[in-house]
Amino acid sequence: MNGRILDWGSFGEQDTYEITRVEQQVKKPGMFDIYLNGQFACTVHEDTLISMRLLKGRKLDRSELEQLEYEERVFEALFRAIRIIGRRPHSSSEVEHKLRQAEVEEDVIEAVMHKLRAEQLLDDRAFAEQWTENRMNAQKKGRNWVRYELQQKGIAKEHIEAAMRSVDRSVEYENALQLGRKKWHQTDGDLRNRKQKTAAYLMRRGFHMEIVRKVVSVCASGDESCEEI
Repeated sequence: MNGRILDWGSFGEQDTYEITRVEQQVKKPGMFDIYLNGQFACTVHEDTLISMRLLKGRKLDRSELEQLEYEERVFEALFRAIRIIGRRPHSSSEVEHKLRQAEVEEDVIEAVMHKLRAEQLLDDRAFAEQWTENRMNAQKKGRNWVRYELQQKGIAKEHIEAAMRSVDRSVEYENALQLGRKKWHQTDGDLRNRKQKTAAYLMRRGFHMEIVRKVVSVCASGDESCEEI
């Protein structure tokens, strides 16, 4: 870990430790090597350098060095979290889970989550709305399916309900109708059998029973219209 003091013993038991050198890394812009009492101690990010005023000549006591270590653990975990959400949007719960899997300490996770929310890099309400739109429009899932997925991702009830209110019911119906017609034409058997299998298929995809009944009725009647509910 970059911010961890390499060897306490090599610095001796002292009340204070003097920063004798601060050197910016050439290959890693934004990273600085810190020397204490003439010896290399650790590498820190410029945010830590600035927040703790790590300038040559400054004296640090043990508690400040421990704070330095903590700040660097937070930075490393924050960098890991940003990589995670950079690959695809994540809920807060998912990010916390992945940090725990990486054996990040709970107090560090709490600090990282606070920073992510403060910088608006994590927003569970926006995530829920984006997830809902993608799953319903791109994958043609019903709202019940999407609701369950959001619950599994640890999204708060109020954010899920807000996302559900944003659903365009006419679009949801048209998606169900498109899928229902396809399933209907792929299903053999008598009318009752085709109704049952089409309804079951749509319900498995998470469509509300009201939509399922209307789609099955349209398919059974041979009505190719796309009237809204």
